[in-house]
Amino acid sequence: MTNETEIYWCRKCEVETLTANPICSKCGKKMQTQSTVKGLGKFLIAIGAILMLISGLGIALTIRQMFFAKFVMAFLALPMWGATASAGIAYIVGGLRQSKTGRTSKLLSWLYFGLMFLIIFFVGLFSVVKG
Repeated sequence: MTNETEIYWCRKCEVETLTANPICSKCGKKMQTQSTVKGLGKFLIAIGAILMLISGLGIALTIRQMFFAKFVMAFLALPMWGATASAGIAYIVGGLRQSKTGRTSKLLSWLYFGLMFLIIFFVGLFSVVKG
């Protein structure tokens, strides 16, 4: 349900308007309401919390393997879990900003992409070296 007094925001050119117009007058892209962007921010916070939980468990299990099982390859897993924790922190910070302001950040979007690339890279490196 749309509200006429709700602020509409363009992700591409960052134009704001109070008019219930789904198309940006400057660039022609579809505009989003701030409440939609804030809801997506809460979703980012949840994803970040899940990534932090997974990375915490992964770090704990990796350290356990390093000390008790003398598993040398576990050292390669630590950067992967570090990248996962970094992505979780970035998602939480970005989600908090987004849910507070109702705006997204292109810089944070690229940061998310980069951190996820690092995670995929380290997982691939770990599987190649281990296998």
